[in-house]
Amino acid sequence: MKLVRYVGSLNKYNTDHGILLGATLLMLSVVLIPDLNFIATEILLFVTFIWSFTILSYYPKVDIVIRRMSTFAILYFFLVLLYKILGISRATWDIAAGYYGWMFAIIVSAFSLQLFSDKKLRLLEFAILSVVLISIIYVTIQGNRNMQIMDMEDAISQESASYGSSIVLFSGICFIAFLKYKKLLYKIIYGVAFILAVYMNFVVMQRGTNVIFTVVMVLLLFIYRKNQLKTIRLLFFVVLAFLLFLYSTGAYVAFLDYIAELLPSERVADRIRSINIFIQTGDYLEAGTSLKTRSELTTSSINTFQSSIYSFFLGVGDSRGFSDKIGDHSEIIDCLARYGILGFSILLLALISQLKFFLKLLPKENPLHYQVLIVFFVFILRNLIGNTLTAPASILLFLYMPIVCYFIAKQELIINNRKILC
Repeated sequence: MKLVRYVGSLNKYNTDHGILLGATLLMLSVVLIPDLNFIATEILLFVTFIWSFTILSYYPKVDIVIRRMSTFAILYFFLVLLYKILGISRATWDIAAGYYGWMFAIIVSAFSLQLFSDKKLRLLEFAILSVVLISIIYVTIQGNRNMQIMDMEDAISQESASYGSSIVLFSGICFIAFLKYKKLLYKIIYGVAFILAVYMNFVVMQRGTNVIFTVVMVLLLFIYRKNQLKTIRLLFFVVLAFLLFLYSTGAYVAFLDYIAELLPSERVADRIRSINIFIQTGDYLEAGTSLKTRSELTTSSINTFQSSIYSFFLGVGDSRGFSDKIGDHSEIIDCLARYGILGFSILLLALISQLKFFLKLLPKENPLHYQVLIVFFVFILRNLIGNTLTAPASILLFLYMPIVCYFIAKQELIINNRKILC
C-alpha cells in the first residue's frame, strides 16, 4: 500500500522546526475550541508572523497543486477584505477574520504535512484529537445542563451550525481511523471519539442536516472501507430495492414514523415527520420543514445576483445580519450575490484545487482514497446548504485527516520481522 503523497517531502534533512510546531499547536487550540474564538484573530496573526518566512521560502518548492490551492485561498480572502475596506460589505470584521482563518489554516496544514517529522505529525494527530474531544465533552455537558433550565431551541443553539458541521467531519475521520487502525488501543480511542462526536450532534446540537450528513457519510465510509466493487454494487442494489419497496407499498409512512419514535432528539424526529409529510403530499409548505425557509433564502441570493450587471459580475458585498438580499444559508450560492462571478470563480477554483489535492493525496488503488473523497464531498455539500467554510473544518480536512491517513497507510508497511510501524 503506497503512502500518502506530500508527507515529509520538504524535510529531507530532518530539520527540527520546533518553533513552527509550537505555533501550530497554539493555533489548533484556539481555532478548534469555540469559546477561545475571541482571541483567534490575534493568535492567527502571531502564528502568521512565525510561519511567514518558512512559507515564503518553501513556496516555490511545494507541489503545484498545493501552490494553486494556497493561491486561490489567498485571493478569495483578499477579495473579502477589499470589499470590507471599500465599504461594499456591511458584515462585521469578524467575518473577514473567519475567512483569514480558513485561508491560513489551509496553507499551514499543507506545509506542516511536508515539513514535520513522523514524531511531530503523530503529536499533531493526538493534539487535534484531544482538543476536539475536550471541546465536545464541554459542549455536551453544558448542553445537557442547559436543556434542564432553558427552552429547547435556546439550549441547542449554544454553538453555531458551522461548529456542528465540523464535528460531522471529525466523526467521519474518527470512523475511518476506527475501521483502519490495527492497534486495539487506537481502535478504542477513535471508537470512543466517534461515539462522543455523534452523541453531541444527534442529542445535544440536534441539527437535522448534520444528523443526515453524518448517517450518509458513515454508511458510505463503511461501504468503501475496502476495494470491493461487487459488494458495493450489491449493497446499493439492496438499499435501492428496499427504498422502492417502501415507497411503492406506502410502507415508508409507518417506517419513518417508527424511526422518528426511536430518535432521542425531538428536533430531529420532527424533521423526519416533516419529510414524511413532504413525501406524501409533495408540498413543502404543508410539511413545515426548513426546506421552505432554505429555498426562499437561496432564491433571494440568486435574485440579488441577477438583479443588475454590476451585481452579476462583482456582487453587492457581504451583508450578514444587515440585509435580506442575501440568504446567508449557502456559502457557495451566496458567494454569487456577495462577490458576483469574480468571487465565485475564485472560490470555485479554490475548491477544485482542494479536490485535486485530495485526489493526489492517496493513490486511487488505496481504499482510503475513496474515504477521503467522501469526507471532502460532505464538506462541499454542507456548504451548499450552510455557511461552514470558515469553521475549523480547514484544520480537520487539510491537516488532521491526511495525518491520520498517513499513519494508517504506514502501518501496512511490513519491515524487519513483520513489525507494524505505528
